[in-house]
Amino acid sequence: MRQNMTLILAVLFCSTSTLAANDWPHWRGPEQNGISRETGIVDTFDLETMDNVKWVSKIGGRGTPIVLNGKVYLNCRTSENTGIDEELLRVQEQVICWDAETGKELWTDRFNVFGTDIPVERVGWAHMVGDPETGYVYVHSVSGILRCYTGDGKVVWEISLSEELGKMSGYGGRTQTPIIDEDRLILSSMAVSWGQFKGPAPLHYYWAFDKKTGELRWMKAPGGKPRDTNYSVPVVAVVDGVRMLIGGNSDGGVYAMNARTGDKIWGHMMSKRGLNTTPAIADGKVFMSHGEDNIDNNRFGRVECLDAKTGKSIWKVYDVKAGYTAILYKDGMAFVVADTGDMHCYDGETGKELWKCNLGTVGKGSPVWVDGKIIATEVDGNIHICAPTREGCKQICRVQMKATSGKGFDEIYGSPAISNGNVYVASRDRLVCFGGKEKAKSAPVVKMPTEKTAGDKVPSIQLW
Repeated sequence: MRQNMTLILAVLFCSTSTLAANDWPHWRGPEQNGISRETGIVDTFDLETMDNVKWVSKIGGRGTPIVLNGKVYLNCRTSENTGIDEELLRVQEQVICWDAETGKELWTDRFNVFGTDIPVERVGWAHMVGDPETGYVYVHSVSGILRCYTGDGKVVWEISLSEELGKMSGYGGRTQTPIIDEDRLILSSMAVSWGQFKGPAPLHYYWAFDKKTGELRWMKAPGGKPRDTNYSVPVVAVVDGVRMLIGGNSDGGVYAMNARTGDKIWGHMMSKRGLNTTPAIADGKVFMSHGEDNIDNNRFGRVECLDAKTGKSIWKVYDVKAGYTAILYKDGMAFVVADTGDMHCYDGETGKELWKCNLGTVGKGSPVWVDGKIIATEVDGNIHICAPTREGCKQICRVQMKATSGKGFDEIYGSPAISNGNVYVASRDRLVCFGGKEKAKSAPVVKMPTEKTAGDKVPSIQLW
């Protein structure tokens, strides 16, 4: 009887969580895991000949664009001096909306940056998020403004998190990315105790807001004393019938919480400093990494696999500094882009390193999977399209973007977004859309999340 009831609840849950097949409303895609179900995506493009390039905007940013209802959204800084301070070249922050097929700019909302310790390079740090149900899009500004827009750019509601909830700015403006789960917008940040929320301060808090009105539903702090700033993006998954919110914390631990109430389920300490990476959750496991001091030895860096139900460690690999990117998990393989620009592939069951290859010098963009291929970015302007197997990784295409002004290369900090046969990549100097002349096959309608989402040392090898 209990099993039948669980099945019924699962069916009801999935029926209310269906996402549009080809939208990319979350920086890790419609299922929060970096995986696209589309097929027929082009695997080569050229910015010099414009082969397979649909459009290029002269405006770029640090974050990952999102795509919702035929529109592309990006939070970024303005490119010109606003005249506020000629010496510091103070800029504004902006949200820009483009037509996804043509690149035509549809609307822009500009607003001031009022945090005095925020350098220009960190304006537009957090990724935006969209809600397929309402069509709303949301931004967490570098100054701590949480704002909700309609698809046409009208402000529905906004909250000054510092003034209303005691939010503390991350070091130099490092800000967290919001996510949408059911009827909630969830965001985390370090904050002092505030109003009705009395307790030790500061702590790393998670806030859940009504996505339609901005009303605060709950505010919880699962961890201990913060040891660093944090920008880990939590992921929602149903584990053993429980809807969990799992993410890295400023105290160096990874925590699972009840996504509907904020109640802590389990915690697992990994580092002596804050965790900034985003986990992958699949096959009943949580895959997490960091690039700082380990909690249990004097070595640096770690990739670890945890039991998603209990938080207990299954396997761990030390000496891999992977402190920025989200882990990609597909077909029993965990792909990790390290700070050094190397991409490692591990067996998901045992932690055995299957191979590693070099993408460049600095890895901060998270890889995505589409149509049997990985698209990965690297800070020095590199975009790689490759075909991975358990035996190795074959390069299909590599494009390195040059700076649009001055010498050197462009910089990429975000991840690719995939929608309706197109791939969107934001760099410091531009936003690129590439795709074939004919649309790729649509992805099947997905239901997210579901209960199941889809070592030994090896020598370093150069695979391309």
